[in-house]
Formats: sequence, structure tokens, C-alpha cells
Amino acid sequence: DSGPLTVAESLSCGTPVVTYKIGIGFDVIQNGINGFIADTGNIDSLASKLLDAYHTKESDYLSMCANSRETAIKYFSKKRQIEKLSKILDNIKNDKC
Repeated sequence: DSGPLTVAESLSCGTPVVTYKIGIGFDVIQNGINGFIADTGNIDSLASKLLDAYHTKESDYLSMCANSRETAIKYFSKKRQIEKLSKILDNIKNDKC
């Protein structure tokens, strides 16, 4: 699933994501770092990436889990959301002046 909530929840739990090259998944997933990216609409590519995830060595998987959590903090933490919202509000405020 490439939807924003599913990806954010998975990464927040430290779970690597398998996604297509669409949506937020493609924006935040780095192939082999915090998940795997399959060619959009290509079921064989998706199956291949799922197998890659399944066959990942334990040490590499644990590293991917840590990277997943770091990605979640970088993009989805409260602090990050407040910073982004403040920037949007500042831009709106400056446009009205």
C-alpha cells in the first residue's frame, strides 16, 4: 500500500515497507535501506521485492528496521509536522501583508 497513513504507521513501528513507485511510499522509501520499491503496476516486480524482503539476512533486516524508524521520525514526528505547519502558516501570513 502506498497510502500515507499505512506507510507512516509501518515505518513508525520500525517495519520496512514494500511499495510501488507511487505516492508517499516512493517519496520516503529507499530501496534496500528502509524497504523495497517495485515497478508500478508490475505484479512480478512486486513479488520479487516481497521475496527480497523475505530473504533479507537478519542483520540487514534489523538495520532496515532501525532505518525505518529513523525515516518515520524524520518525516512524520510531531516536531516535523509542527515545523511544516508553521512554515505554511508563515507563508499565508506573509502573502496577506
